[in-house]
Amino acid sequence: MTGRRVARIVAVSVLATTLTAVAATPAVAKTKTRSYSSGPINAPIPDGSFPLLGGGGVGTAIHDLRAKKGKVKDVNVSVRITHSYDRDLELWLMSPARTIVKLALRRGGTGDDYGSGAPDCTGAQTVLDDQAPTALADAAAPFAGSFRPDQPLSALNGSQGKGTWSLFVIDSAAPDTGMLHCWGLTIASKAKKR
Repeated sequence: MTGRRVARIVAVSVLATTLTAVAATPAVAKTKTRSYSSGPINAPIPDGSFPLLGGGGVGTAIHDLRAKKGKVKDVNVSVRITHSYDRDLELWLMSPARTIVKLALRRGGTGDDYGSGAPDCTGAQTVLDDQAPTALADAAAPFAGSFRPDQPLSALNGSQGKGTWSLFVIDSAAPDTGMLHCWGLTIASKAKKR
């Protein structure tokens, strides 16, 4: 066999191996991540806005954010709340498709606040993220850092992100009061193919 023929056989063999490796490599899905913030809103959380037997009540602070287009692959929620008795609070998120996720249901015991530092968007916020190592239920107030919510946010995956997202902060008992200072969303969605 001539040297030229051997070189050609080796080149064809290398090309076939390279093509096989490329064909076997799965395509990587492109992801686009957008963050939305309420900015400083300082909305009071009503304390027991209507009376219930036994002296309790329910008060709700509701705030909306508008998100742009994209099919949700992952969503995280951040909040900065001051409140003098966290166990009074419930946090719920409603997507544009009106799917509701329970973020926190009366967590933190007698502790204060969600997040720490400045009572605005610059303070350390509580981030609710399905991939966080610790569940909110296993953590202590003021929950500065990332925690898994009471219900998985993955329930929103596959839905359209465009539209109005609503955060409900419910105070279910008197007399402690609080304020929603800031909240935000981080939405990862599939990027459009070009």
